[in-house]
Amino acid sequence: MWLLLKVRDRISRFYGEHDTVIRILSKFCMALCAFAMINASLGQISFLCKPVVVGALALVCAFLPSNSTVMIGAGMILVHFYGISLEAAIAGGGMLIVGMLLYFSIAPHSAVPLILTAITMRMGIPSAAAVLFGLVGGPLSAVGVIFGVFTWYLVETTNRMGGTLESQAVDAAEAMVQKMTELMNSVISNREMAVMAAALTILLWIVWLMHRMAVKYAWMVAAGTGLLIYVGIRCISGVVLQIPVPALTVILDVALAAVTAMTAQAFLFSLDYRRTENVRFEDDDYFYYVKAVPKRKVYRRKRSRRSERR
Repeated sequence: MWLLLKVRDRISRFYGEHDTVIRILSKFCMALCAFAMINASLGQISFLCKPVVVGALALVCAFLPSNSTVMIGAGMILVHFYGISLEAAIAGGGMLIVGMLLYFSIAPHSAVPLILTAITMRMGIPSAAAVLFGLVGGPLSAVGVIFGVFTWYLVETTNRMGGTLESQAVDAAEAMVQKMTELMNSVISNREMAVMAAALTILLWIVWLMHRMAVKYAWMVAAGTGLLIYVGIRCISGVVLQIPVPALTVILDVALAAVTAMTAQAFLFSLDYRRTENVRFEDDDYFYYVKAVPKRKVYRRKRSRRSERR
């Protein structure tokens, strides 16, 4: 624990000295991962897949607000959809635009949850993002999580079905409408997407509510309870709705989410419950009962005056 506190103290001091550079690098890395995963999932337009183009777009996003990554990423998805087929561009692009409009009208400040949820969905560990934003974010972070899940399943469904759509209609316009309708129905009626969005939203809200409680180890209790309910929802939905739930993937997902929660607690909410104090004081109208729990800190030894003179 002492070593962890020393590492935390050094990281905190380093961040305080170089916070601007770290934020720029963080946004660059986040945008780079998001754009690379869009190209890996779709990859229809070779120009957008070039490392120079991806790096240049990520560099631009590093100096702009996080919503710029959302907008540029949505534009890349639309271009890739057009590379699949015209029906995919119209139907998939239309659903994406409607989703982005809803996102910006409800919670435009939850761009980071949206991006990280889409990235973790690609990696197969979506609960890590929900736990993290349940601990350090707010309830509206769930909006970003939901739209991150929606974007991921939209990309996957369109990529899988967009080029294989068929229609029995003779007229070209009628055939196009039927293909677009089939694609839209496949996305909207995706039960796995609905279950995942609901499970991650419930996980985030439970963690957010419970980590604010005045109990010992509140952050870990919140994360553990939320992950237990999350696993229950995934398993029950797998049985009732016959949705495949890979056991190994779920175990890895929950394990990494638990590591994320422990890391967040160690760096942001490390308390020493052994030194808890209960204080009582009063004024003319009330008695006050206060429980004080000190934070774990690293106390650096002060240099003696003789050593400072040297």
